[in-house]
Amino acid sequence: MSQEVREPQQKRSIDKKNRIIEAGYELFAKDGYFNTNTSEIAKKAGVSTGIVYGYFHDKRDILIEVLDIYVDNVFYPVFEMFDKITAPVDFDFIITHSIDNAVTVHENNAAIHEALHSMSHTDKAVNNKFIALEDELTLAIADKFRSLGVTTPSLIER
Repeated sequence: MSQEVREPQQKRSIDKKNRIIEAGYELFAKDGYFNTNTSEIAKKAGVSTGIVYGYFHDKRDILIEVLDIYVDNVFYPVFEMFDKITAPVDFDFIITHSIDNAVTVHENNAAIHEALHSMSHTDKAVNNKFIALEDELTLAIADKFRSLGVTTPSLIER
């Protein structure tokens, strides 16, 4: 029998759900997905475990919500960096800056990054999110380079 979860309507309930998601992100980022349980998430969020299960079926449901925070923290800074690029394109700077950013982001999110990537092989929702992000990032970068006059053939594939 599937447990009913509710979507909060009142500000106080929405805040509780958001605290649970934030706590999940923090714990998954620090300890990893598989080393975190719902009781720890509830404690960090300042709610009971029952409240957690009122809003989520299980820890995986929290992870799916956490993916949005992960995307905001990991992928959107890359989009912002590419938005700031101007002509003439300095590929040495772009590559160096991209690598430095990737290392910093990975250091700050290593545990959740590792868990999400391993789960992308077995969890369709996680995999679909990564595929969509990769497509979005690839197209955005290619469009930016085109707008700057880069005429490399097959830019998207490269």
